[in-house]
Amino acid sequence: MTNLPEASDWVAGIYQIEMTDPVLGGPPNLETGAGIANVQAQQLAERTAWLKEQIAAAMATAITTGIGLNGGGAFDGGLTLSADLAGQTVAEAGSNNLQLMTALRTKQAIDVAINALVGAAPAQLDTLNELAEAITSNGDMSAALTALIATKLDAATYTAANVLAKLLTVDGAGSGLDADKLDGLSSTSFARSTRTFSAGTGLTGGGTLANNRTISASIPTQNEAVAGTIQTKLMTPLRTKQAITAAIDALVNGAPAALDTLKELADELSDNDNAIAALTSLIGTKLNASSYTAADILAKLLTVDGAGSGLDADKLDGLSSASFARSARTISTGTGLTGGGALTANRTISVDFAEKGDAETGTNSSEVMSPLRTHQAIKAVQSNALPTAWVNFNGQGTVAIREAFNVSSITDLGGGHYRVNFASPMASTNYAILGLHGNVATAGDERNNLYIDGKTTTYAQFYTTNVHGQAGDWDNVSILIMGGL
Repeated sequence: MTNLPEASDWVAGIYQIEMTDPVLGGPPNLETGAGIANVQAQQLAERTAWLKEQIAAAMATAITTGIGLNGGGAFDGGLTLSADLAGQTVAEAGSNNLQLMTALRTKQAIDVAINALVGAAPAQLDTLNELAEAITSNGDMSAALTALIATKLDAATYTAANVLAKLLTVDGAGSGLDADKLDGLSSTSFARSTRTFSAGTGLTGGGTLANNRTISASIPTQNEAVAGTIQTKLMTPLRTKQAITAAIDALVNGAPAALDTLKELADELSDNDNAIAALTSLIGTKLNASSYTAADILAKLLTVDGAGSGLDADKLDGLSSASFARSARTISTGTGLTGGGALTANRTISVDFAEKGDAETGTNSSEVMSPLRTHQAIKAVQSNALPTAWVNFNGQGTVAIREAFNVSSITDLGGGHYRVNFASPMASTNYAILGLHGNVATAGDERNNLYIDGKTTTYAQFYTTNVHGQAGDWDNVSILIMGGL
């Protein structure tokens, strides 16, 4: 007779002998099925050995004592714990924080404290009652003390809320106190982060003070500088020189070399009285520069201002009211949207998402589908027409999935026992399972019986067996799942 091998191990579960298991003796091996009749006994023996080790370890555990206690030791040798009590001298001195006090030592310590409080007071005034009677029997002293106490503030009244309420009555400009100032300055001394810097004519950049901003000059091209028709850019020395050179070239415009400067023209004119008289007459028709004022320009503009004149002084940034949306303008929503309204207030445009029932029936053409509703609609189509999961895998050796749908992995539980893990959970466990298995290149292997032993919304579990109910590994296993949505 040979004893079963015993190891100190807490086996997670005790094997249940199945109706299909043969009665086989000998060394047990759950994975191969050898000695199956001895598997339970071996598992229970290993649990017993494990429990024996745990009890021995617990009996060897030692208890140590902390502040105020003495003794201790291991459980298996017995142990005694006792209090570390303070003596009278230590109790009255109150100098030890590591010992405990009995009722007697506590009373002795209190008596010493009371005697120290009374001190050398006369016997007729060494209690609170005697002091109270002495005070009330002296009318003047009692009245004076009562009047003095009446001028005092109850401690309960001195709260943070009470202090804040009083500060608020004197807070404000000119008081010398302003709780909401920053470094002594009120909020009006600072620019808010929402304050906007805008770039005016000739500049670019700007924005709110929420971030650093850069204002840059808008520089014209050489052609723009020479043309002199743009009023929204700034000239650099280079562009100014280029414009002046072009203007002088245009002024000279092929004049003969003898008359291509003002000096040469002046010399020529000084010798011609008629030319000077003509120029004087022409100058008389010109406007004095002093008359060319802003007020004069405004007066003239007002005489030609108005619709159709090409000039409108009430424009905004050069744009008339027709360039802006009026507050009465209404934003309306079309199919699949909700919200909108007049521009008299902020408006929100929202998507009108379909309900689950509408998504699944597909009968509403005025609502919008979200990814969830689209998924639900697809599930509704799949529920009775398409598989909800399928997989083909090699069950021999290391399990390998060949192809699959809605299957994340296969768990090999040993000896033809597998678990198919779903990538997306089923809505219920009412799904159907169809399985085929066998060795592709082997004939007469009594293949193709499937024994289901577990179904959840996240996995299906089964054995692949032969016609005799014996589980085994096969190189071609196909599982089809229908329903469960």
